[in-house]
Amino acid sequence: MRVSILAAAAVVSLAAAGVAYAALPKDKALAIMHARHEGMEKIGDTNKLLRRELTSSAPFAPAVKSGAATIFNLSKQASGWFPAGTGPEMGNTGAKPEIWKNQKDYVYAYSQCSARQPARQPKPRVFAKDQVSAAGQLPDN
Repeated sequence: MRVSILAAAAVVSLAAAGVAYAALPKDKALAIMHARHEGMEKIGDTNKLLRRELTSSAPFAPAVKSGAATIFNLSKQASGWFPAGTGPEMGNTGAKPEIWKNQKDYVYAYSQCSARQPARQPKPRVFAKDQVSAAGQLPDN
């Protein structure tokens, strides 16, 4: 009796899971998976660029700023890259199955990442000619 109840529960669970996955058409799931793959590739390439720039003796500021903006913009899109029906049931996705097991946590974490604005650069201080000493020193205040 106990075995038949467990078997029935398993069948109902699998059927419910099939209904959840069937809600996303295969062509749409594949399009989302492709966008996810391309977005993650771009994030990886951008991280490499940022690492190269930030570890160089003379980082190129526009490249760093552009890279940070790229990652920020992609992080806004990333919470939509892992809907139900685009996980392990589609085959090897390269993504951790835990993402779909804890999808709410994952979406929340990405929303927090993308909610933060990139740090703003402080405005440069402007000094009058008479404030600069003969040795080219700027005032401390």
